Amino acid sequence: MVAAKYQETKEKGKAEMQKVVAVSLTSDMWTSINMDAYLAVTCHFIDDHDKLGTVLLGVEKFPNSHTAANIAQMKTTLMLEWGITDKVGCLVTDAAPNMIACARNLKIRHAVCIAHNLNLIVRKSFEHTPGLNDMRTKSRKIVAYFRTSTTAKERLTQVQERMGGPSLKMIQEVDTRWNSTFHMLDRLYQQREPVGAALASLNTDLTPLTSQEYEAIGECLRVLSPFQQATVELSEEKRVSGSKVIPLMNMLQRAVDSEGTNMTTSMAGKLAENLVRRLRDTLSNLESLSVMTMATMLDPRFRTHGFFSQSKANEAVTRLKAECATVIRTTAVTPSPSDAPSPPPQPAQAAGPATTSGRVAAGEGGSRGSTAVRVPGLPALAPVPAGSIVVQRKEFLGFLIQILHMVKKVKENISKSDITLNVVKEADKFFGKTGIQPEEFHSYVASVERKSREEALEECS
Repeated sequence: MVAAKYQETKEKGKAEMQKVVAVSLTSDMWTSINMDAYLAVTCHFIDDHDKLGTVLLGVEKFPNSHTAANIAQMKTTLMLEWGITDKVGCLVTDAAPNMIACARNLKIRHAVCIAHNLNLIVRKSFEHTPGLNDMRTKSRKIVAYFRTSTTAKERLTQVQERMGGPSLKMIQEVDTRWNSTFHMLDRLYQQREPVGAALASLNTDLTPLTSQEYEAIGECLRVLSPFQQATVELSEEKRVSGSKVIPLMNMLQRAVDSEGTNMTTSMAGKLAENLVRRLRDTLSNLESLSVMTMATMLDPRFRTHGFFSQSKANEAVTRLKAECATVIRTTAVTPSPSDAPSPPPQPAQAAGPATTSGRVAAGEGGSRGSTAVRVPGLPALAPVPAGSIVVQRKEFLGFLIQILHMVKKVKENISKSDITLNVVKEADKFFGKTGIQPEEFHSYVASVERKSREEALEECS
């Protein structure tokens, strides 16, 4: 029954993969309790309803050596099996050299997992903060004692009940996850009074933490708290996180820098200093990555405001303008093979202006005359022959449909959105220059909700 259910779910996932245009993959290596190595690959995509979808492609046993070639071979097999070889736009992994080389072998854009990045930042900062690792070792021993000794665990529960608090177990850290250290220290700090009282009544050689050490732990937890929130935020599956990375890292370094000035213990102050330095180095690298900067620029919540460096923000704007110009030039000049030849154009009575401040400008011959495209802030493109106007008109209308869909979702979270007003203004200019009636446009918007984008665009011609 389990095997049949698995096969049914897998076939359903494969059918869904055939509908999507593009996907991204996340991948990681892990080891089981029995010391068997596994490679996990997960696929992420946007479905027909503009919802994020996730499918686990496989958790495959990996007995071979962990070379880039071997990892690439297994990932290739999975991509072929699921029919997504030509749809993968990005591969997200940790920063291990074999994973980076694997993406290079597969000729797929690679991005480092930001959660792994945060883990490295905190771990490295721990190592360079004098006294912190010694305090962690001491805390680990206390936690292990209460987790492995039945007598100690029962005594702690009794003390917690007498003090009128909840019966909470100690949490042990895991070396590979920094936030497990946060949870261990947080629980130990919360239960410091019951733990101290229980240790005093037990026959043990363990040395309890001093009040000064608990004070240092409390301040370190305040410094690390923003990292915990960021880790949880970036671990979501149902909301896109790529556009949040740069603003999140920017806010992190500002929050930690501000918190560090309020520390009274040298340990917490040094930890904050180490974290800020590593955050700035990481942020500088992220603001140079096209995949991250484009996502941030196109998110109406952030745009250039999410950047730490204004010069990096300006570079991102330049890259975005260049890409928009390329897309518009390709759309305007290259007709789709599926488009039928348009009827011969009627000669214009008089030539109008070559371009306007709107999206599309045409001569007085209407949408059947030669047309030039201008995006505000970009140089005007050459006029398009009249025979291509149907293609341009259809593609541009499709673009506006997509923008209005985005705006409708943005309005759910942002009231009185300037973005909405700007799009409406540009749409009005478009209606005036092409002769398309707003009512006609709104019917196309409604049709997108019922039909595929291709069907809706076909109606535009």
